[in-house]
Amino acid sequence: MGEIDAYLSTIDGADRDALQRVFAIARDVVPDAVEGTSYAMAALLYRGKGLIATVRTTKFLSLYPYSGAVVASVLEELSDFETTTGSIHYSAHHPLPDGLVRRIVHARRTEIDATARQASRRTEPGSAVNDADGDDGSPEVHQLSPTSGQRLPGASDRSPRA
Repeated sequence: MGEIDAYLSTIDGADRDALQRVFAIARDVVPDAVEGTSYAMAALLYRGKGLIATVRTTKFLSLYPYSGAVVASVLEELSDFETTTGSIHYSAHHPLPDGLVRRIVHARRTEIDATARQASRRTEPGSAVNDADGDDGSPEVHQLSPTSGQRLPGASDRSPRA
């Protein structure tokens, strides 16, 4: 049993059906998504990143696309729903429309794909920046011992940007 199924087994009735519906739509949009956990929530993961989670709280159901930018991109369509920077609140009796869920999941997948493309450009052999630690793109500079040539413990600086 995966993380989502395990989580859904703890919920009954209309709330469970509403949560299952959102996960089913997300799986349809991104068939390569796998069950996992992100930010301590049962979630669908894509390329190792949180694609979407939806959970029941005491007052409502929440959809988490793991991106404030994704929520902002559909904000005009959410006038009937309560939102935060990174979540959308709905209920079994006031569900998110299927098309809206599809747009949210598609936007998050596109965002993850774009991030993956940027990361692969940074790490391709022969690229202008081959940044193995995957942070901000600046090459890592290590201080070496003048006697042994070994990297000094804790000695790591970023090279200045040109």
